[in-house]
Amino acid sequence: MTEPTVSWRQFQEFSGPFIAGIDPIEPPKADDRHVARAFWLTTKVETGAKFGAVVMYDGTAVTGGPDQHVAVYPRYLADNSVENDQGGLWKLLRRMEYAGADHALQILWEALKLQGWYVAQDGKLRYVEDHEGINGHAKRAGDLVWGNEIRDVLTPTRGKVPKTGPEWQRSRDWAMRFHHALVSPVSRRAQVEFGMEHLVERTKSRRIELGDGVRVGVADAGYGSREISAIRLGSTGWVEDVDLAMCVYQSHSVNAPATANQALARARTEFNPEHHGKQFAKLLIQLLGNSTYGRWNDDLATGRYQRTRSAARGSGLWSRTLFDDPAAIMPKDLPG
Repeated sequence: MTEPTVSWRQFQEFSGPFIAGIDPIEPPKADDRHVARAFWLTTKVETGAKFGAVVMYDGTAVTGGPDQHVAVYPRYLADNSVENDQGGLWKLLRRMEYAGADHALQILWEALKLQGWYVAQDGKLRYVEDHEGINGHAKRAGDLVWGNEIRDVLTPTRGKVPKTGPEWQRSRDWAMRFHHALVSPVSRRAQVEFGMEHLVERTKSRRIELGDGVRVGVADAGYGSREISAIRLGSTGWVEDVDLAMCVYQSHSVNAPATANQALARARTEFNPEHHGKQFAKLLIQLLGNSTYGRWNDDLATGRYQRTRSAARGSGLWSRTLFDDPAAIMPKDLPG
């Protein structure tokens, strides 16, 4: 197995190892389900649609998978509660084991066990034995592992790993263990299935008004009880413009759900996607691409909008007129 390049990177006050993805995900077909297209576009922006990517420099302890699931949520680590510390990475690892635990995943399991942790059936990282805990909170076997402890162990200390020395080496070793597990061919189908299911569940939990008191998931966008996993272009009435816009929305929402939802809500108040699909799609993409959040703004050559547009335009999954026509809904330069 070829050893990956492990580099040191920094984001705001955090720092740590980074490993790029290696083997590409097979892109969806033009007539595939909407969720497959949305998932692929999301992974294309997050990791270049490749398996094995590991990010450990952003305060999340470790983020992995083609669509980047976090180990801990940095914003929740200061509230002195463990209940909301952990992210979806541990659930992804448990799903991978169900698909067939190979040698690489077993090595990761053993490393976690030596630390006194294990990934439970519910996809949460828990203590193997009674633990003295932190901040005066004793922990029992089976209790959730504190997010601050996870981050300090994987990215010492407090998510700020130095470029050299023993702390760098420890964090680098963890990065390699996660990478080898995530790049394994045995787990790839499970990672894709988990990612699509995660996208469906996240989207189904967000509701918008369609008028007359009807509230549906944003995934349905006007199609009653139809789930996103069943939507295809053509026969369902889900037009190409809306499909692209919702894929762009979903890709942005994994980066900042609240910001993306604000754009969706505003677009929905202006246009009903069922009856004014093109107008709804165009406005939604404009609101996302004009956002000042992070690096979303279309004026940034390497920002999220331009990377999303480039991936979508080059994929062949959507007509080029949606990107290049004078009335394109996702032009290179947005108005506003």
